[in-house]
Parts: sequence; C-alpha cells; structure tokens
Amino acid sequence: MQRGNTAAKLVVSYCNRQTDWESPTNDICLQLAADLHQSYPDAVRHLISFSRGRAERDWLTNKKATDSYLLFLLQNKGAVALLKETQGMASIKAAVLAKIPSLPRGNIEHMRTWLDMCPTGWEQFEGDEWWPVFMNVRYSDSSQAKYTLNLCWNAKKARTSEEAEVLRHYLVSVEPKFGTHSDSLRRRVVLETAVTLPVLLQRMTELNARLVKVLAT
Repeated sequence: MQRGNTAAKLVVSYCNRQTDWESPTNDICLQLAADLHQSYPDAVRHLISFSRGRAERDWLTNKKATDSYLLFLLQNKGAVALLKETQGMASIKAAVLAKIPSLPRGNIEHMRTWLDMCPTGWEQFEGDEWWPVFMNVRYSDSSQAKYTLNLCWNAKKARTSEEAEVLRHYLVSVEPKFGTHSDSLRRRVVLETAVTLPVLLQRMTELNARLVKVLAT
C-alpha cells in the first residue's frame, strides 16, 4: 500500500471499515499532529494560513518575509494537510484515542465545535442512531483553548424505556445529579467548565474508567 498499489489500498480501506483497524504509522501521525495543535496552537494556525490558495504561485510572487513558510509548505504538503484535517475537535479526538487506547474509534463523533464520546462498553446500548449515554465536549470561550465537559443521558436514544431507566440508575452512582428531575427524558450534567486540555483528557479518562466499572458490577 505504501508503494502505491491501488488494489492494496482498496483492500485496506475495506478492512478498516469492517474491523476499525488503523495503521500504526497513521496512529503515530495523528498523535503527533494532535500534540502540535495542543503545544503550539498559534504557530500551527499561522502555518496553515499560508496553505490557502496555490502555494506554487505564491512562491513565485511572495514577499521575502514569507519565504520560509512557503518553502516548508511546498516541501511538506502531506504534513500540512494532516494538520489542517486535525484542527479543532479532530485533534481532541486523536488525543482522547491516545489517552484511552481501549476506546473503539467509532465511539467518538465530532464536528467543528463539539465532540461526543460514548464510554467504553456503553456502545452496546445504542438505540436510535446515537448513544443514550455519552460525554460531550464543547469550547468554553472563543479562544478555543478551554473546554466544558458534560455527561449526557437521553432516554429517547435507548432501545427501550426500561433500559433507559436502568442506564440512568447506573449514572446516579457516578453522578448523583442524575437522580434529580425524574420526569425528564434528557439530562445534561456539567462536570467541568473552562478547563485546559490536559485536565479535560484526565477527567475524561477517569470518568470512562468509572463508567466501565459500573457496568462490570
């Protein structure tokens, strides 16, 4: 596949979809990209800003001040493309998967400004095209440097109303606030507000472990 064999690429792509497998090399690249986003956010944004338009044309017409950026861009198009793909919540996804290796990749969904993660093992309760229990991550401010973590329960996404109540009972042992508003079909409990990425990842890891333990008891 790395030598450019088209047939091999098709087979590997099919296997990826069926088994949730990812190449170790790809995992390393994603983690490096996530680390760069987290450690040097301003520098990465600045570099990516030069990738708009045609770099070759800009190289011929640019001012001297931007020569080094454009040269790096032209020589490392694949790396810069990966940095673009892993902006925002995509970098959080890579960081979470690295922090919780046991988490299936399909247990995380995200868009530009939010990320939902189903705890390990809880995906078995998925009903109406989503998980009845999941963690939700959003930006706390416009700087996109701080995060809010919520734990959510949605009875309408469970397979049955009885199972939804069982899941809610599990959650009460983890977070007592789920025991209030018993007539509600949806609950979102704020666990952390305006925390840094390292704190967010640690909190998600701890919460995932607690939720896994609840299912085992």
